[in-house]
Amino acid sequence: MRKMAYANLFQNLPDMFFRCKENGILEEVNPTGNRFFAHDRKSIVGMNLLDFFAEKQNQSHFSKKLLSGNPLSDYEVYLRKRNEENMLAQISLIPLKSANGTTCGYEGILKDITTKIENEAQIWKTSIELAELNIRLKEAQATLVEQEKMASIGLLAAGIAHEINNPVGYVKSNFLSLRKYLESLLGLIHSIEHVLSADCLDEFHKIERNIELNFIEEDVEMIFSETAEGFDRIMGIINSLKSFSRIESEQTAGKFDLNEAIESTLIVARHEYKYIAKVEKVLSEIPLIECNGGEINQVLLNLIVNAAQAIKSGKSTKTGCITISTWQENHFVFCRISDNGPGIPADHVNRIFDPFFTTKPVGQGTGLGLSIAYDVVVNKHHGRLITQNANGAQFTMILPIHEHRDRETQGNLQ
Repeated sequence: MRKMAYANLFQNLPDMFFRCKENGILEEVNPTGNRFFAHDRKSIVGMNLLDFFAEKQNQSHFSKKLLSGNPLSDYEVYLRKRNEENMLAQISLIPLKSANGTTCGYEGILKDITTKIENEAQIWKTSIELAELNIRLKEAQATLVEQEKMASIGLLAAGIAHEINNPVGYVKSNFLSLRKYLESLLGLIHSIEHVLSADCLDEFHKIERNIELNFIEEDVEMIFSETAEGFDRIMGIINSLKSFSRIESEQTAGKFDLNEAIESTLIVARHEYKYIAKVEKVLSEIPLIECNGGEINQVLLNLIVNAAQAIKSGKSTKTGCITISTWQENHFVFCRISDNGPGIPADHVNRIFDPFFTTKPVGQGTGLGLSIAYDVVVNKHHGRLITQNANGAQFTMILPIHEHRDRETQGNLQ
């Protein structure tokens, strides 16, 4: 009964069971072993197990193991199968002893662990990919939280701009009134000068010299002019901030002045480029477009800041230049923002709009700015965002004048 069980196990074991001499010559092999290695269905009995080793250095090492006469457990080695493919095998040996106690051969089991190792490698690969995905998800979550903060800051900035606008308005109004009053007083002084008698006039001129009236007149005019310019700049920044920060529903689109948006965005982003580059504007007369103004403002901001950062990364001694152009062609308006920075590396051009792709050092970029810009222009507004190198980086945004175009008109963008 035991012999029958042994014979059944020998015939049907999914692993190779074998008996060999101490030099590796095979004396008995089960059908699985023949299936692994035999050519033309012939038995491999009489062949040397070492001949199936894929690497000669392993042949030498395994031969020494055989000559040692010691048991061997889970020895891993690459073997050549009958179809010339390599398999990763695990060999375990039990020495067979002769009557005088010397090793006369081995019984062993050879397992094909190729699939097992490949599965384990795939599991490791999957685990690593999941870990990387988890990191990206956390980064995305952090970015979304940051965007939510920025949206809140935008609301706050719009509110502050509105609150500041009122006091600045009446301070400017009072300032203009004060300027008129001072002009009237100075006019009165000059009128008095004309009607004074000679004796009084000498005294008047003496007082005039003591208080340096001529200098005060000149300096006051300069002070008023500079202060008026300052008020205008403050109110311009406030209006730009209010325009840039306005919140619009994703579902609604209104008439939008792209040229005006460029002017407002340049004021808001001035601190990003003012020490790095000059801005040249070539803004043509273009019609109002139907779009979500807040989203297009964000695209403009991303592209302008990107241009400034690209110029800065080039570390050129020359002053940078950002050129912004707008024009109309058929049913579309075009906006091109180009810089004279180092340009986009050729192997990055096709990935520039991929989420999380960035060439900036760790911690200095999320890799979402251009991805968001692409989503806004292409997916939400059915336009195009094209990038190319032309003495630096160049981004061209193409937007339909009307929000809903028929398929034929949209096809003109292809």
